[in-house]
Amino acid sequence: MGVAGDVQDISGELYALKDEFRSVQSEIKLSVAPNSVENLRSARGNATVRIGGELFLDYIGTLYSGAGEDDLGYTGNWQLHNTNLRFDFDFDSDLRVQVKLDLSDSPYRTQSRVMEEALMIWDSVCGGPIGLFFGVGEVPYGQDRTLGIIQSYNHTEGDYSSEGPIVLSAPYLDSVSRDNIIYHPGEIDRAVMAGFNYTWQDTLKVEFAFFQPDSCADQIGIYERLADDGDSGMGNFAGRIWWNTPIEGLVAELSGVRKHDVRRGDNGLYGADAVEDEYAVSIGFDWNVNSELEFFAEYQHGFDWGFIEGYNTDTVSTGLLYALTDKFTLGGMVEWLHISDRGEETDLNKFVIHAGYTFANGVYFIAEYGAELYNWDSALSNVFAVRSGIRF
Repeated sequence: MGVAGDVQDISGELYALKDEFRSVQSEIKLSVAPNSVENLRSARGNATVRIGGELFLDYIGTLYSGAGEDDLGYTGNWQLHNTNLRFDFDFDSDLRVQVKLDLSDSPYRTQSRVMEEALMIWDSVCGGPIGLFFGVGEVPYGQDRTLGIIQSYNHTEGDYSSEGPIVLSAPYLDSVSRDNIIYHPGEIDRAVMAGFNYTWQDTLKVEFAFFQPDSCADQIGIYERLADDGDSGMGNFAGRIWWNTPIEGLVAELSGVRKHDVRRGDNGLYGADAVEDEYAVSIGFDWNVNSELEFFAEYQHGFDWGFIEGYNTDTVSTGLLYALTDKFTLGGMVEWLHISDRGEETDLNKFVIHAGYTFANGVYFIAEYGAELYNWDSALSNVFAVRSGIRF
């Protein structure tokens, strides 16, 4: 056959191999799982979509002992806490959109909206150190580090959140000036905002945003509020600095926030001591000493918090987590919340012990015990909490 025949044979084999490759490729495409990246594309085809979330079920029991001999009681309930559905849209390495739907139980109106986050994040504009973000989400304030079920005093303002209880004695303090303890600075989420960040050599990150608090937008229609009060909508802002210190694993945080509501000081509608502005500052650190041990701490101070002149708060939180194995962790947290309300002093002290175990299939359990003292000896709350959950 000669050289021409050999070439013809080789060409035939190549065509046969190509046909076989196309056949195998078609079979692979048909067998691709519905949840694979191949099928998870946005409608315009310009982003990959990742779907995930958490599903947690908690049982929380509280044994309360008041100042009186007969002031003793126990309550227990089942609740969905920190149960979320997340959608992450990745356009490229620097641009993404995050959507978070909160499916948790919450008695608070400002936390009852399903939409908790819908945020566009552009980490590096045109490859530079400046980034942009806008949408609905958590403003850049505070560190908000906690263990699991029982939330830190530095968490969302109030005595309860969709992630777990904050002030353990709150259900029992209606008769002892409960209003004195429910105002304290903390995480501000579900806020409409626009901001920027600046990153320097993976060492320093600065964030700043103007925002519209959820509570302000909900009280009356946002456009009516702006029209009636002449508010510019730029009076609420927050800034935060993250510092990746020279100590390996140690990250420090410094932040501040101003919340403004012109109606609060209008004609004494909210009392003679009502003011238009409240402020808070936070300083903290999170230190991953090694792969097993983590320390965290945060201090916050609130000025005229609750839009009340002379209502000032101090919050100190410290905690640690230790991984005995890759599946079993232990932890603890100690906190102090002090409120000075125009001469009236209130103290809350909380102690939390934590244990968690994760099974091979991803299901995990958390057990926590928390004790809280109100004004050192006026009341004591003992909380026993168990969580079963999974992240997906």
